[in-house]
Amino acid sequence: MEDELIAAIRAAPTDPVARGVYADWLEDRGDARAAYVRAHTLLIAVPPDHPLRWDREAELGPVRRGLDVEWLKLFEPIRERCDCFEQTRPLALHEDVQDTESDAWKYICDAIETAAARDQTELDFRGAPVVTLPRSIGKVKSLRRLNLYSSKIQRFPRELGELPELVEITPYTSYGLHWYPFELARAPSLRMSTVSTRALYGNYKFRPPFPLLAPYAEAKPPRPCSVCDAMFEDRGSHRYWLSIRIASDIVPALVNACSPACVAALPPAADNYVDRPHRGGPSVEQPPTRF
Repeated sequence: MEDELIAAIRAAPTDPVARGVYADWLEDRGDARAAYVRAHTLLIAVPPDHPLRWDREAELGPVRRGLDVEWLKLFEPIRERCDCFEQTRPLALHEDVQDTESDAWKYICDAIETAAARDQTELDFRGAPVVTLPRSIGKVKSLRRLNLYSSKIQRFPRELGELPELVEITPYTSYGLHWYPFELARAPSLRMSTVSTRALYGNYKFRPPFPLLAPYAEAKPPRPCSVCDAMFEDRGSHRYWLSIRIASDIVPALVNACSPACVAALPPAADNYVDRPHRGGPSVEQPPTRF
């Protein structure tokens, strides 16, 4: 019976019905894995850039503890390396889950708390084996330099854009980092960054495609607007890509706007990139590559 339930999930990995049936079956047998299945189903119900994602990863961490690694691969496949630009299937935002029970995550959380208490100006997380950073990094208002050289980082929390003193971010050779939150463009002091250009969606060297940002079939939990910070019901109606200059680099910024007015308030796209906010997907025509 369990093999059949697992097969159903493999056939439709995000189907909440198949997951719910499996969770019920596990729960009826007193199996602790039921709590994990339910928590993971809640997690993937929000996109990886949604602020609620961080909270749900924190809820998933404790119920993951002690579970069989091979079984977990059904829900959290191990990504040995990023091959996004080498395969032919449509691109999608990385769905990798941050393990909030890992030693690396706990170290970074502690370092951020210490930095906030001591008004530190630098944080060095080079080589960090983490998917993202804690949202608590927004507490380090004195932060000027953030080193993520050769890390496994895939996404940034929007709170980075709230740091008034942040001058430099170094995510060079973090090849899983394909996009940036638009909120980072609002960091008032950010002037220097060192990114791996070839890893970015739409980069001028290779012009890899952008993942399609289609409106959601069902509304997601409320989130703050990338432009005005107003909370709004997230239906993906004004979810766009925009290639803009952030610090010293031109990067694909992911915008979650609350209204057409906020979309109209976006800055112009960078020269020699798609000249407007767009939803991505294979139909988007990009300028020729440039070396």
